[in-house]
Amino acid sequence: MLRGWLLGLFVVGLTAFYFVRGYFESQRPDAAAAQVAEVDSDRAVSSDPAELEMMTATLLSDLAPAEALEPAEGSAQSDPVDGEDLAPKAAEPVEASAAAIPAAAEISEGEPTRPVDLDQALDYQWDVPGGATEADRELLQQQAFDWIRQAKESSSPVEVARYLSQAILSGGLSEAQEDQAYEGLLAVNRRGLLNPRHEEECFRRPVRSGDSLWTICRRLQSEEGRPPVAPGLIRLVNGMKSDVVHPGDRLKIPLQPLRIVAETSRYRLYVLVGDLLIRRYHVGLGKVDAPTPIGVFEVKTREKEPTWYKPGYGPMEFGNPENVLGTRWLGFKELPDFPNADTYGVHGTWDDDSIGGNFSNGCIRMHNSDVEELFEFVAVGTTVEIRG
Repeated sequence: MLRGWLLGLFVVGLTAFYFVRGYFESQRPDAAAAQVAEVDSDRAVSSDPAELEMMTATLLSDLAPAEALEPAEGSAQSDPVDGEDLAPKAAEPVEASAAAIPAAAEISEGEPTRPVDLDQALDYQWDVPGGATEADRELLQQQAFDWIRQAKESSSPVEVARYLSQAILSGGLSEAQEDQAYEGLLAVNRRGLLNPRHEEECFRRPVRSGDSLWTICRRLQSEEGRPPVAPGLIRLVNGMKSDVVHPGDRLKIPLQPLRIVAETSRYRLYVLVGDLLIRRYHVGLGKVDAPTPIGVFEVKTREKEPTWYKPGYGPMEFGNPENVLGTRWLGFKELPDFPNADTYGVHGTWDDDSIGGNFSNGCIRMHNSDVEELFEFVAVGTTVEIRG
């Protein structure tokens, strides 16, 4: 009897051991990438929309579901830069507050990434003479699904995110497919770029005595000549829930600058770190007789609770029902060939129904909750590319 009891105990223990090992194996980042359902990569890409819909669902079905990040409850300190013309005046510096950003899970290192020219891929869809034909759209669709297949074959979470970013930005996915790919991208980012322990595409800087996130950001730009970076982005990639730092901490800093791409044909605004998409927002655009300008701009001013300088009416303070700027303003810098570019920018709105339509005087409108989150990530000097 004792022998039978010991044998049974051994079997139960062995079963438990393999169950636990299997669970932890499934949490590894390479397993997450490899769990994207198997599809023969040599198979020709179908142009049948129904089949492509099913392929997207299959390829992304096993990615861990992404929790939606909460918008930041507060915002980082505004930069004291004077606005001009119709743009609101920059606010006085305010105290930085915590952004409620959940920490990412621990992850092992992945394989080295391969450089991918995202801009070359992006440029294709806008360079079709006379607009995209049905054949052009099929090519874009095939390219998008080729990138999804490459994501499936990649073992590094950063590389998976890079290919999914290209698929989303290519214009080759339907709205439902893009939504699904974006959900998978958010999950992968939490294992890669937004994981405090993952080093790919980042470097480390120690916190000195007396440092704050703002002084670190300024030092990176002024002393090291690096692109502008906002405290909110450092909080995001380090999984920080406040601005508190301690001497000796080694903060993770993205190698590539944050940039914004607005795609007017789809009423979308994309936020990228280098070529890795980290956020996507729905936006509103300019009216037919006051269209949103196409081109490359630079953020010059940042303001919380902005004042609107309505032409012919003078300043309208925040809280005035006539002030249409919502809760945040990111104003553009004037350009040599576009001197009044500084009258345009990205801002919030009190009219949520205007998102997805053409109701502004040329600025990009966002839901207030969305622009408050975006505001945290954007530094003065950030590039904003508006495409037609």
